[in-house]
Amino acid sequence: MTRSIPSSVRWRVVPAVVVGLAFKPFFESLHQNPIVVAGILTLGAALIVVTEKIGRRSRGLDSITWRDALIIGASQSLALLPGVSRSAATICGGMLCHLERPTAARFSFLMSVPVLIAAAVLAVKDLLEFPGFADYLPPLAAGFAASAAFGFASIHWLLSYLARHPMNLFAWYRLLFGAGCFLLYAYRT
Repeated sequence: MTRSIPSSVRWRVVPAVVVGLAFKPFFESLHQNPIVVAGILTLGAALIVVTEKIGRRSRGLDSITWRDALIIGASQSLALLPGVSRSAATICGGMLCHLERPTAARFSFLMSVPVLIAAAVLAVKDLLEFPGFADYLPPLAAGFAASAAFGFASIHWLLSYLARHPMNLFAWYRLLFGAGCFLLYAYRT
């Protein structure tokens, strides 16, 4: 039996789209500053730890409201920052709305569908403007197929992992990577 998603959730991507379009040049400029990227990685680690500590995680997918959808959609907007994982941002947003971790993860991946479709449309538009793009279709098709296969396998693994484990492992990874970025930047300057 398939559970339906409340109709209020279809507006979940609106905040990310509005913020992304309105501030695109600003967000793109942040990607050029390694200190900003390292700082955001470190702050993201702290957000994951705090979310794991304070969330009650007692609600399922069928309990998502308009308010929840907007909060999680706003969380998705954080992925416009360099070093922020869209999945981690939306899972944390869901957990802050007291969704169970596996429910927040499932909802996060459901949210990715419209965003990925929009990104694909923009990428196809850019590809069509590229001279001789037809020559690249076979390798692009192979890359797309491999990416889809590994993507589905990764999503399956991650949903299974998050059903049994907290996200603290990802916080440690982000913290170590952020510290590495700080050290590399300090060494290079």
